[in-house]
Amino acid sequence: MPAAILFFFLLLGLKPVQQPRPLDQLVLRTLTGEPTRLGDFHSPARVIVFLSPECPLCQQYSRKLTQLAQRKDLSVIGVFPGRAYDRADYEQFKRKYSIDFTLLTDANRSLVRALGATTTPEAFLIDGQGQVLYRGAIDDWVTALGKTRPQARHHYLASAIDAFFAHQPILPVQVSPIGCLINDL
Repeated sequence: MPAAILFFFLLLGLKPVQQPRPLDQLVLRTLTGEPTRLGDFHSPARVIVFLSPECPLCQQYSRKLTQLAQRKDLSVIGVFPGRAYDRADYEQFKRKYSIDFTLLTDANRSLVRALGATTTPEAFLIDGQGQVLYRGAIDDWVTALGKTRPQARHHYLASAIDAFFAHQPILPVQVSPIGCLINDL
């Protein structure tokens, strides 16, 4: 903020409104508690997916997310929001479902708020400049809570990733996710 504007606010006794921090500057934690920023992941695109260790859909989608993480031009980052679970819960989830992508915690839910996330699993495709290109369901395998079809017909997240790297329009840009609500019980 320019000094003249700051002086004006101080003269009037007002506090300047803080601009939200860019996504790349938000501090999250590794499972060992080390601070990290999304900007530390240098790839043309990142997938952020909110997870919960007890959410059956997060468990079911872990293999599909691990397959996506095999792409060399993409960072897949699983984020556990809130404080409802501890490191042992996260480590057990990682081992049990053979997670082979980065897992972070968002105890203060700063990333949840920044992205407006509501559900686990909810996926976000973000480009290298921090712009959200797609958000929502991974695919349409789940039709409602407790209801699935034999196999997905539309692979929303994978299609968005393919379109991004092919420099094509991403359609749809948003699909309502189905899953467990993000909360701290």
